[in-house]
Amino acid sequence: VRELTKRTSPVFSFEIIGPNQRKGYKLQAESVKELRSWMSAIMKETERLLALSHSSTSRDGTSAAHGPAYAFGQVQDILQANPVCADCRAAAPDWCSINLGTVICIDCSGVHRSLGVHVSKVRSLTLDKLPLGTLLLMRTLGNEAARGVWEGAVPPGRSCPAADAPSHEKRAWITDKY
Repeated sequence: VRELTKRTSPVFSFEIIGPNQRKGYKLQAESVKELRSWMSAIMKETERLLALSHSSTSRDGTSAAHGPAYAFGQVQDILQANPVCADCRAAAPDWCSINLGTVICIDCSGVHRSLGVHVSKVRSLTLDKLPLGTLLLMRTLGNEAARGVWEGAVPPGRSCPAADAPSHEKRAWITDKY
């Protein structure tokens, strides 16, 4: 992870760079405090995963952590760790916003899609094949940590809608939140 400081970069922006260096994920925080919080969390998790990968390397030097079974296990961990939607608290969400780090229900995923990919990149945890790095990031952050960051921008007096709230209430909440 690195902070983007070029004049052409938006203020409070940073980039997560993958091991293949071909594509990075550019994210923007709302404040310096939020920027430092996200960068710190990502760096700590990267260090933890690197330490874990060294301990799970076999004698021939290959990693034990790869393949479809490992990815399936990561998805199951994400779903177990996030039993409710990050936006409306509906049970058993199985969609996600890969750039916001949240697990969401199908109703809220529709609202996220309508915001555009510059705000939220929606994927299905069960139907789409997600890169392992994305799965690891999703598992590490989780809805609770992501809500702590994103709900800080919500205007005072606003509260999370219920799972059965009308779609216009969910839309207003999600728009305010992100």
